[in-house]
Amino acid sequence: SAASDVYKRQVFGSSGFDATDKIQAILTGLPDGYEFKCYEYNSVSNIVWFKDKTGIKISGPGTISAKELRSSWSWIEVDFTETSYPQGIISFQDCSNVDISLDIQGGFNRYTITSSNQAEKREYGDTGVYFYNSPYTRIHHCSLKEFWGWGVIGLGGSHYSQVDNCNISYTTMQSGINITGGNSHTASFDNTISFCGLYGVEMENFSRFENSEYNSCHGNNISYCKWGVAVVSGVSTAYVTDNNIDSCYLGVSVVSTQDNSKAIVVSGNNVTRTIYSLHLSASQNVSFSDNTLSNSSLPSYITMDQYMGILYISDDRLSAYVVGSATVSSTSVYINGTGPVSYTHLRAHETRHD
Repeated sequence: SAASDVYKRQVFGSSGFDATDKIQAILTGLPDGYEFKCYEYNSVSNIVWFKDKTGIKISGPGTISAKELRSSWSWIEVDFTETSYPQGIISFQDCSNVDISLDIQGGFNRYTITSSNQAEKREYGDTGVYFYNSPYTRIHHCSLKEFWGWGVIGLGGSHYSQVDNCNISYTTMQSGINITGGNSHTASFDNTISFCGLYGVEMENFSRFENSEYNSCHGNNISYCKWGVAVVSGVSTAYVTDNNIDSCYLGVSVVSTQDNSKAIVVSGNNVTRTIYSLHLSASQNVSFSDNTLSNSSLPSYITMDQYMGILYISDDRLSAYVVGSATVSSTSVYINGTGPVSYTHLRAHETRHD
């Protein structure tokens, strides 16, 4: 489209240049049904967002990145219903049939808006894509990596949305995908998801929304997350099938759906090298069938939760030595007696082990 050509001429190829205003201007003015094709590697210093659009596409082969300008990152206030400070590097609301196939690089930017809510202070931050009340959204064939929050989160009336064929990794405090909150008929499939502090796929509804139903999670490859797949609260019907889950603390968990759940099916999954394979608590009408479970060996380390890094697991899997708040104070780190191993400091209070 003409918008793509303007963008290509003005911003093409500069990873250090702040492209936020240019991209924002294009998204604001993009007519319904048009495609914004992003070229090369483009840095932003805050989110880019839009509202009330139908049938637009945002595609590569380029990348939008919050990494290079993270020292000057700022959260901006916009007219959104659920939050006036949306977290998505790409955020949108009250749209339909939005299609995104663009690589997004996070900057591990923590949510810094003043709040008395401890969860907001500790667990919220930059997310790949955030959308609200935007049915028939599709996120596909893209790389989403290194966020403080989610890879993708879609809420509140975004029915019939899907995330497929994406590579999602390193979400520090949240999950790779959650498109279930307040939504029905969603699907997360054929994704590769790894190193998520919370869940690989989060099928969680929230009390402020009506029951969520007919959601599916299938054919995903999930590894090194706290839990591979979680079905949590206010979910009426869900299907977790044919996923490969490896090196997670827990494979598939159905928890606290209570009397909301009518039919939750966990079937055909291959769960390997986990502390616990399957988990059920405070839920009803749940079926576990034909899952392949193998824990004959364990990985060198497992993420227990987003606040701890496990450095050693005992042979009987009943004890582990952990580092609280994922902080390493010494210069040498040993895993299962072998080391020292290298690690990369991302922030003063955060460490990722290589």
